[in-house]
Amino acid sequence: MTSRRALRGLEIYDEFFRPYGVESSMSIRIQVSPARAVDVGATRAKRDFSARDRQVLDLIRPAVRSALRLGEAATAARAAPTRRSAPSSTSRRAR
Repeated sequence: MTSRRALRGLEIYDEFFRPYGVESSMSIRIQVSPARAVDVGATRAKRDFSARDRQVLDLIRPAVRSALRLGEAATAARAAPTRRSAPSSTSRRAR
């Protein structure tokens, strides 16, 4: 979790968070692969996040990581060239 004071001290606060009324933020970083990480987070305008809110975010981390890895595997499978073997002479029927 990022405190309000720390959030307001970030350069991105004036450029992004302030115009949208964001006053509280929390996030987790999920390492999907050695070369790729994904940040998952939430923001609020009025009240801070509680310790329970943080626990919930931590609890969903394994499921989100699995979903991201499955998505990467599916993308890789679609991008992989398919191998087509030529029909063998033994599989053809003679006429």
